[in-house]
Amino acid sequence: MVPTATPTLEPTLEPTPEATVEARAEAGLSAQVVEPTLEPTPTPEPAAETDPLVETTVAIAQVEQLLNRLLALNLPISWENTPLTVDCFTSDGDSRLLCDNTRNLWLLNPSNNPDWLGFILRKLIGIAITSLAIAQGAPFWFDLLNRLVRGRSSSSSS
Repeated sequence: MVPTATPTLEPTLEPTPEATVEARAEAGLSAQVVEPTLEPTPTPEPAAETDPLVETTVAIAQVEQLLNRLLALNLPISWENTPLTVDCFTSDGDSRLLCDNTRNLWLLNPSNNPDWLGFILRKLIGIAITSLAIAQGAPFWFDLLNRLVRGRSSSSSS
């Protein structure tokens, strides 16, 4: 059982502004009292009533526009599953470029890619290297970046 404190109704003695001024005067400090000025706070203008449906529609349009701008950058993010219409078994230069797209999961099927084993090995090696890099943890990468920055700043100052 934890003892609880009972509330008391004793008044607390806090110095009044006059007592503080008197104490400062006795200590030899200036007894100047600054009176606070009260300025009225401006009342905010009432916002025009907006329809939540209109706000939602505008927000969706902005998100869609941002998404389209990001997609237009054609960044190689994520994998894709795009069936190729070219024959990957020919030695054509253009078709070899399409057949070497490591982001296309359609090429993992041995009947679609003559070099499917090499394709899978490259994919597994990339995943292993990424896993090892992540496994090093944040302190390792932070220290490595600090060393690189310190190395560059000391070499550029000499």
